[in-house]
Parts: sequence; structure tokens; C-alpha cells
Amino acid sequence: MALTAPRPDAVTPETRPERPVVTIALPMLNESGHIVSCLDSFAAQDYPLELLDVMVIDCGSDDGSRLVVEAYAAGAPWLRIVDNPAGSASAAFDIGMREARGHVVCLFSSHGVADHDYVSASVAALH
Repeated sequence: MALTAPRPDAVTPETRPERPVVTIALPMLNESGHIVSCLDSFAAQDYPLELLDVMVIDCGSDDGSRLVVEAYAAGAPWLRIVDNPAGSASAAFDIGMREARGHVVCLFSSHGVADHDYVSASVAALH
């Protein structure tokens, strides 16, 4: 059995930051009625916004959801939108993992509302 060396950027207990960058992957399909509440819940986190990477993964919305997110992102540098040409939630999560900028990745529903301590509690659970 061959063993591979750890990635050069791998986080170890010695190099793990107390407050890592956290990516939130949000698959979205026609969520115009819910997406603002979801994004507002991440804007209100007790975790520093400069350490958040909220990625809305658009699965082909045709109800104006994308326009809503694009307008929101204009004032939110922690938010971005990416395309999911396959259109499925499972493909969206794959894209989220591949495009993540954080050391921690959380998968979340775009019609959900996160508690104010969702990110900090998730990070604490990993420590």
C-alpha cells in the first residue's frame, strides 16, 4: 500500500487557526422567496464576516433568485455566486467542495435560516 504525503497546505493541529476561513455552500433553485432571509442570517453571524465565504450555487433558477443574490452581493464582499450547469443539489455540493476558499466547509439549504452562532458553533465543534 502506497502512502501519500500530506498536501503542502494541509492544516495540522499545530497550524490550525483558531478562527479559520469558513465556506458556506448554498445550492439554490428558485428560492426568490427565501434567499434574502438565508443571506441575512449569515450577515448576522457572530463570526467575523471577513472570514466567511458564502457561495450560492445557482442550479438554474428562473424566478429571479439569481438577480436577488447578485444585488445582495454588490454590498457583501463575503458573498459570491457560481453556476451549476448540471442543476442538481448533489452536483452543487460537489461544486461547493471544489470551489471552497475556506479550511472549513458547511453545506446549508438556501431556504434555511442559520442561528446567529451557526458558524462559530460549527468551528468550535471541529476543535
